[in-house]
Amino acid sequence: MKPKKEPMPGFIYIFRNFLNNNLIKVGLSKDPIARKKQLHTTGTELPMTIYHVWHVNNMRLAEQAAHDILRGHRVNNRREFFEIAPLPHFNEFERTNYDVTSEFLYTLTGLIEDGWDYLEIQYREASPKELHDIHYQAK
Repeated sequence: MKPKKEPMPGFIYIFRNFLNNNLIKVGLSKDPIARKKQLHTTGTELPMTIYHVWHVNNMRLAEQAAHDILRGHRVNNRREFFEIAPLPHFNEFERTNYDVTSEFLYTLTGLIEDGWDYLEIQYREASPKELHDIHYQAK
């Protein structure tokens, strides 16, 4: 049996593709701003924006829980990309309309937090200043 890894605090982020309203990336990082900048070298050509970031007490467990909650939205089992409104449950208008996908994304964000509450994962919303400070202190 493998020894349990110690909980590692850090950030869980949702990045949103602003050219494809229906695509998000959910992942973990110690520096979400740097992670966003790295995405071009890890297989996404489309620009991403930071939609939401939480500071969590156990980023590996929090990420796993978020991915489990979004399981039916995953684009590829080996990647951390998800559709906000996956086929066949949503029509093309719903999948491409910014306002509609924004409402769905808000709901998914709440479901992630509900899952963390259930698992007793401590989290809080990370402020833009906090992300800025983390990013520029790392340099």
